[in-house]
Amino acid sequence: MHGTPDSRWSRHPDDGLAVAARVRLLAVDRPGCGRSDHDPGRTLGTVADDLAAACARLGITSVGVLAWSAGAPYAVALAARQPDLVSAVGLAAPLVAVTAYATPEVAEVAGPGRRLFAEMAAEMAPDEVPAEVAPYGSCACLALSSAA
Repeated sequence: MHGTPDSRWSRHPDDGLAVAARVRLLAVDRPGCGRSDHDPGRTLGTVADDLAAACARLGITSVGVLAWSAGAPYAVALAARQPDLVSAVGLAAPLVAVTAYATPEVAEVAGPGRRLFAEMAAEMAPDEVPAEVAPYGSCACLALSSAA
């Protein structure tokens, strides 16, 4: 699960690396990322359900999930909602909730850029944040990329 404003294109472009590691890689754009449609009604749970449905459609019965930054809450939601599907979760530099920045220790280590983003996000309606972040995103197509 990619961070923000990343998309499925933030994976390594050489599918041969995944093949050599015997990994089937699925890099999926979340709603509003890449060229996927913005879904103002989405929640962590609805995205997790979409991911589980994609796995079912592909005949995948067990996945390990790697997520970084803003992708982390979606990976955790998938694992929580689909414990029979998710065999492992790895989180790299997971994003904390905007409300965590109210804790002085979190705000201090976050640095000025993340504090500014958290302040901006806290002042905006949830459906306004993607429109503000979108110009910084890459233009990718909604798709599943896999290496068997």
